[in-house]
Parts: sequence; structure tokens; C-alpha cells
Amino acid sequence: MEAKEESGNFTIDVASTLVDMLKKSRNDETYKDLGIDEYAVFAQGWEFFFAGYLGTRDLFGFLMYELACHSDIQDQLYSEIRIAAKGKQVVSLEEISRLPYLNACLKEASRRNAAFIRLERFCNKDWEYDGLRIPKGIQVIFPMFAVHMNPENFPNPDRFEPSRFLGNKEQDAYAYMRFGHGPRGCLGQRFALEMLKVLVVSFLIRFKLEKRPDTILETYPGGGFFFFMIEYKPILLDLVKRDTENIN
Repeated sequence: MEAKEESGNFTIDVASTLVDMLKKSRNDETYKDLGIDEYAVFAQGWEFFFAGYLGTRDLFGFLMYELACHSDIQDQLYSEIRIAAKGKQVVSLEEISRLPYLNACLKEASRRNAAFIRLERFCNKDWEYDGLRIPKGIQVIFPMFAVHMNPENFPNPDRFEPSRFLGNKEQDAYAYMRFGHGPRGCLGQRFALEMLKVLVVSFLIRFKLEKRPDTILETYPGGGFFFFMIEYKPILLDLVKRDTENIN
């Protein structure tokens, strides 16, 4: 942030936004009234990288595990990537953004395997709907795993089926809450997804994933260090190097 402020090179990115917020926290009356100081700004920067990188790490591991367990799905995804690669080992971000099956696989992996297990929000005003009343100041918790495993929205929820997210199928917008919704949704959502897509494509072009006898998805007792996350033990997979000289 200091380097960005000293350079004066401001673009539409997170660092520039944080620098602008930091300046306002020092002299903007609105910020002062809201109690937004430099520590609040630094916390946003920390959360961006924490959620972005930690979430990326976990979701990448989940997808690799699912692909190793479902070779037919891995083959279909590899075929889509291979067509986009056009004989190259590098696929542009523009081409990657047009891979529907890759996007569906990421969505299904994050639906099927939760790392961030709950969303928490404070109700800032009295609210009532259809007989349900939430008073101001109450903390509302959304159990993401329970939402994602609801068979009313996802038939056979225990199965890994990326096809759920293909086409123009109608779905309740709040049935899938991997990154939250609205103005309080995950700040690092786009960052995490774009980085993940590049990582997955670069990886699958070079390696095939195979399940081992000791391949298992297992959590640490008690969930782990963070109360809002489940931490998983290392996932063991075999990697088979592909013939990258002939990927057509």
C-alpha cells in the first residue's frame, strides 16, 4: 500500500482502493462518523488475501480430489481444456473464462466440500417475513454445508455432478452460497475464481490425477484452528505426467 501511494499509479484494483480508503480514514468526516480508521482498512486488506489465498488453496485441493475420484469427469474437463489450448501449454485468461465445464466443476467442488462452513451477519434493523422475526442486533448464522446439501435444491447431494451448473437450469439464487451474496459478499470472490481457473488449467494440461489406496478426505478433530472453517488433512494423490508435446 505504501509503494502504491508513493508511485501515484492508481488503477481499479484492491491496492488502490485500500490506499483511497486509508486517506479517507484520516480526514473524511463520514469515515470518522462510521468509525472506519486505519486499522479497519488494514483489516480489509488482510481479509482479502486471507480469504482469497486460503479459500483458493482449499477449493483447489477439493477439486483435485474429486477429479481423481471421478476419472470420467476429469477426462471431460481435460478434453475441454485441450480444445481451448490448441496445441499450446498456455491458455489465455480470455479463453479460460469461456470454459463452461471448468466453471461447473469449480462450483460443484465448492458445493460438495465446504471449507468456510458458515456465514455470519448482524441484523441492523428489526425484520420480519412470513412469521419469522429477527430483532435488531441479533447475529444470524447461515450453515453453508446444510444449504448446499439440501436435496430439494440439489438432488442426490452426496454425488459430485458438475452438470448441475450447466445450461440455463432454474435455481434458487440462495441455494448456493459459496461466496455469500449482496454488498457483504466475499471481497476476494473474483480474485479467487480467476486464479483458480488459471491454476487448474495449467495443472491439468501437465498432469493426470489418480486416486491412491490411501486417498481420503478427512478433517482435523474439532474442525481446525478457525471457528468458521473446517481444516482438512493433506490429500494424497498420484500425479501422472502428460505428454505435453502432443496435446492436440
